[in-house]
Amino acid sequence: CSGKTKVINALKEKLSKNGYQVIIVPETAAQLIGGNILPNDKDYEHTLMFQDLVLRTQKQKEDGALEYAEFIKKADDIIIIYDRAILDGMAYMHYESDFVGILNKYSLSEIGATDKYDMVIDMVSLSSLREDLYVTDDIRKEDSSLASILDKKTLNAWLLSDNLRVVKPKETIEEKIDYVYNLIKNYVDKKGMPIEKKIEIDIENSNLLVYNSNNSKKIDVIKYNTDIPGDYEYDCEVYERIYNSARSYIMKILNKNDSSLISQTSIDSDLLLEFLKNNYIRDIS
Repeated sequence: CSGKTKVINALKEKLSKNGYQVIIVPETAAQLIGGNILPNDKDYEHTLMFQDLVLRTQKQKEDGALEYAEFIKKADDIIIIYDRAILDGMAYMHYESDFVGILNKYSLSEIGATDKYDMVIDMVSLSSLREDLYVTDDIRKEDSSLASILDKKTLNAWLLSDNLRVVKPKETIEEKIDYVYNLIKNYVDKKGMPIEKKIEIDIENSNLLVYNSNNSKKIDVIKYNTDIPGDYEYDCEVYERIYNSARSYIMKILNKNDSSLISQTSIDSDLLLEFLKNNYIRDIS
């Protein structure tokens, strides 16, 4: 109950008018539930089966969306919006380790699955900040108390993201649409994206986000930095991100003048090795 569906529909229209081809990947769990494939949170084995099905289906849909985007081959003009994504399922598991097990079953890791996405936009539910406005429907059956718990667990699932934006409820849905639209537009237009900005929290209620040793996540980062050969106005950095022994690699192209982000992409270990054939400076933090 955060206005996600209305925001996504408006984003498709606004971004299309600005020349982008927008691909929307619908929410998998909602589609399954709408087809009477139902979760049962009181049954442990049922939860494992349902979340396995959600993750497997979500991965197929995301792979298909990326394959289609590659096929039409206008990469700079395409924006893929996922209505929910792979890590969301972690919030609905009895144990986080069980979800990691499902990820591993499909050759994914928590850090690798997170880094598939250029930006993660977490829209805070009304259940967390405006309980009086929270409503249920045929898909959203949780009461406001449980919805608020799931809201926090969902945000915690995405803490590994290198580009996590948390959006609080606004006075009007139009204000929220404009806010999220500008987050995306600024990113794709390469504006206002300083490289050191990791997480932007847009929350006034400090009780919503309280992190401790039980729900915080610490990663190790190795940065490979080099000058790109030739007279270019940009630099290249590769980040090796390590969490629970799994590794993910992100390449960032930066403006030399102000270190703002020009582009960012997830790469595999083979591309990392190719990158390291150049001279590089290794910083460990």
